[in-house]
Amino acid sequence: MNKKIAVIQAYPAGLNAGMLSVDLSLNDILQPSINKIEVTRFCLEDEVIIHGFSEMLHYHHLTDRNQLNEFDNIIFWGDFPHWLGYAELDLSYRQKKRTNLNQESVMDSWYKLFLLENRIDLQSKSFIFGTTIYGLSPKNLSNTRYFNALQSLYKNSRLILQRDILSVNFANQMIGEDRSFLGCDCALLLNTSNWNIESPEKPYFVTSFGRSGSGILLETISILISKITGLERINIKWLDTGGIDALHKKVGLIKKAKFVLTDIYHLSLTAVREKVMVICFGNGNSRIENTLSEKKKEIFFLQSLLSSNYIFIDDVLKSYNSDLEVSRFSKQILNVISDEGLFLTALNLLDNQLNKTKVKIQSSLFINN
Repeated sequence: MNKKIAVIQAYPAGLNAGMLSVDLSLNDILQPSINKIEVTRFCLEDEVIIHGFSEMLHYHHLTDRNQLNEFDNIIFWGDFPHWLGYAELDLSYRQKKRTNLNQESVMDSWYKLFLLENRIDLQSKSFIFGTTIYGLSPKNLSNTRYFNALQSLYKNSRLILQRDILSVNFANQMIGEDRSFLGCDCALLLNTSNWNIESPEKPYFVTSFGRSGSGILLETISILISKITGLERINIKWLDTGGIDALHKKVGLIKKAKFVLTDIYHLSLTAVREKVMVICFGNGNSRIENTLSEKKKEIFFLQSLLSSNYIFIDDVLKSYNSDLEVSRFSKQILNVISDEGLFLTALNLLDNQLNKTKVKIQSSLFINN
């Protein structure tokens, strides 16, 4: 009899390329035992079907946690599903626009469906992979209902592999024991080796900006780097909608690029996954206020020993007083790009972590048995 696995994921708002990368990666992890398992994807907000040329994602609408009773395992896969800030901002905003629910009703649904509140039987069947609570604050935890629900879920879950070192630490502090471990962002587990992709023959580098609020400045820098290097600059418009097929095309361009310049979290991770040199820009003085906060980029590059590839916008602005200073700053960026040895050293260490994460996920789900 096949094992039945429920996968609970965030709503793929706007067919976001980063979220699609996260969700598609699950197929690669489960592939070794695909004939021995039945997988049903759920999201809290709506039923969603996303068609691609060779793949499809079908999210069933999770409205009642009794829908999960029949499953052997429950997987929370990626994103921010257990952070109070996600529920109060992202989720509540979309749900109140989509339905007539008020804030209290939206939050009650989130507690029951995403934290499995007061359902230890469901919590004890749960696995938490690639999620994050790095934005957790004492104010969040002063909410007694939230603290108790999150602590119960994390204490009773079978395995917790979160995507960043802060989340691991916060979870273990809250639980009072070491039950959360470092995994990775699920997008890093996506296998694109068999994707049928095309790219230009002429040498180029890839850009896409839109998260830091400094797009015009970064476009100016990238144009100057294009002039210095003689490489064509291709803007892949990572944040545009387009679905699975568009993601394939974007990944194809990234794979053959000389390097990537961006201020976008999942575009950066995609470049790293494909072993393409990347420079990511972010605001060093930002605060953790929502799921798009800049700190998640900084944390990823820091914990991956790639800090030299993360450039603070604050430093760019200091160099923007004259054309000469902008030129000097651009050359500093090119110096980082040219040091492939350091980049590959960090990637080799990251590969060790990714391989360990894959083994832990698969063995915990008895995929190889």
